[in-house]
Amino acid sequence: MCQVSAFIKDDSSEGLLKENVTSLEMLDKGIRMKTLFDGATDFADVYLQSVDFSAGRIVLAKTNK
Repeated sequence: MCQVSAFIKDDSSEGLLKENVTSLEMLDKGIRMKTLFDGATDFADVYLQSVDFSAGRIVLAKTNK
């Protein structure tokens, strides 16, 4: 099984948001993420910036508000 980690990118830094991500759903104003061990978590005012399947890495970034 592939393990995917999600990171959030800020202006000058990047931090781990969730590990073992199993699904990602685009919402009108954010993203819903499910993990292997947790239920769904909604993240408002973020967008999907990049996905690296080889590295098992998802990067989200905050919208400009």
